[in-house]
Amino acid sequence: MAVTSCTVLPTGLAANLTTANSRRGGSVNVTYRIRETDYDAMPLTVFKRAQAATPDPLPERWAPYNVRGETEFSLYARNITLTHQDENGAPTGVWLATVQFGELDAGQTAAHAILNPLARPPVVWLEFETLTEPVDYAVFEGVIDRDGQTVLASDVVNAVGTTVLQNGATYPPTNAAKGPLEDGLHEDRTTVILAREDYYTNLQTIITRHDTYERTLNNNNVSLGSLVFPARHMKYVGMSAPQIVNEGGSNYYKATTRIALNRFKPFSRDIVNQGFMYKTDVDGTLTEMMNNQAEPTLLTEKGDKLPDGQLGNYVRWRTRTVANYTPLVAGIS
Repeated sequence: MAVTSCTVLPTGLAANLTTANSRRGGSVNVTYRIRETDYDAMPLTVFKRAQAATPDPLPERWAPYNVRGETEFSLYARNITLTHQDENGAPTGVWLATVQFGELDAGQTAAHAILNPLARPPVVWLEFETLTEPVDYAVFEGVIDRDGQTVLASDVVNAVGTTVLQNGATYPPTNAAKGPLEDGLHEDRTTVILAREDYYTNLQTIITRHDTYERTLNNNNVSLGSLVFPARHMKYVGMSAPQIVNEGGSNYYKATTRIALNRFKPFSRDIVNQGFMYKTDVDGTLTEMMNNQAEPTLLTEKGDKLPDGQLGNYVRWRTRTVANYTPLVAGIS
C-alpha cells in the first residue's frame, strides 16, 4: 500500500504578494491531488507518504516554497490541509492537499523553520547596557564662568607662577586648588552584550553551563566574524531560562546566554595607584604622609612617591577566573 502519485492541480493555484515595511511577503496557495492505494490510510500516513511521491512531492511543514522549479525562500509551508475525496459515500483513494505558503511571523528567522527545535542554530542579537562609573582621569579645559560662556582661565597658575593645571593636559579631576571634587566626576559607559538563544533538553545542562562560566573571563582569542576579542575582553554575564516549552511533541528549554564584550579594554579593575603611605628610596619601608595632607599622593609603579607634575598610573586587578570561551560562541558567524 502506497501513494502512487502526487500532482499539482493548476485550478488550485493562487498568490497574494505584498510588500509591507520594505520586506517581501504575502502567500501562495497550492493544491495537490494525491492517489493512495490504501483506502483505509489515515491522513498523517498519507501526508508522510506523499512527501516522497512523484511528480510533485508534497512539502513538509515549514519547507520553503519550491514548486516545479519556482522558488521563493521568504515563504514557508505554514498550513497544510488534507481532505479525502469520496464518491457517493465510498472511498476513492484520492486526497486533496491544500498548502498555504506564507512568510514567517515577526521576530522569527529561517532557523524557526527547522522542525526539530534541538537542531536549530542559535538566535543571536545585541543588547546595550549603560552603567555610571567614576572618572579617574580627564582632560582639563580651563575655568569658565557660571553661565559656561566666558573662559576665566585657560591654565591654572598658582601664586608663584607654576602651572598647576594646563589646558589640554590629563589629570585626576580636581578643583582649581588641586583639591578633590565634592561629588567626584562620573561618566556613563555603554557595554555591548552579546545574547544567544539556544535550546536544551533539560535544566541540568543549563545549570552545568552556567557553573562552568560563572565569574569568568575568556582566556583565549575569540573571533566573531571579522572581530577578534583578546583574552579577558569577554565576560560571562549570566543565563535565563523560562518555563519548559512543548513543540511538536518535543519538550525543551529555550535559554539565553549573555556575554559582555569590550574590544579595547580587558574586564579588569583598574584602580588609581595612590595612597596615604608610600615606599622610601632609602630602605623600601612604608612612610606615612604628613598629617596635614588632605588627599592621597600618586605613586610610581614601584610604590614610591610620584614626583609632582607627572601623570599617575593604575594598579590592575583581575577579580574573575578565566575559561575557554570557544564553546560559548560556537555556531555564531
